[in-house]
Amino acid sequence: MEPEQADTYENSEIPNKLFFKIGEASKLAGIDAHVLRFWESEFKQLKPVKNRNGQRVYTKKDVAMVLKVKKLLYDEKFTIAGAKKKLSEEFGRQKKKGNGKISLKSDSHTALLRIRSNLKSLLTRLNKH
Repeated sequence: MEPEQADTYENSEIPNKLFFKIGEASKLAGIDAHVLRFWESEFKQLKPVKNRNGQRVYTKKDVAMVLKVKKLLYDEKFTIAGAKKKLSEEFGRQKKKGNGKISLKSDSHTALLRIRSNLKSLLTRLNKH
């Protein structure tokens, strides 16, 4: 890691957790939460799910994408438009390679993570009563 990025993580160093709250994800990337929310509005590849409380929850894959966006914008000096194009091209290549299976698998995984989060939330609420 570069000296000015000493508090950020590389993809391989992202903690092995199912979910990260927005504060955790932004801290891992070394950016402010409002920057992360803005990037969500600009990059279709950044789609965290929301738990029952309406809080954004990021998967390890989401955090890796945040790090990729940060690298393109901050390190490689891409414009937002340029970074969008680069990510779209890369995503298109991945999709062609796997005949769309990557996308379907990713969507299923995200849905399962959302269900698990909702079940945990429900269990917590039931245990309080």
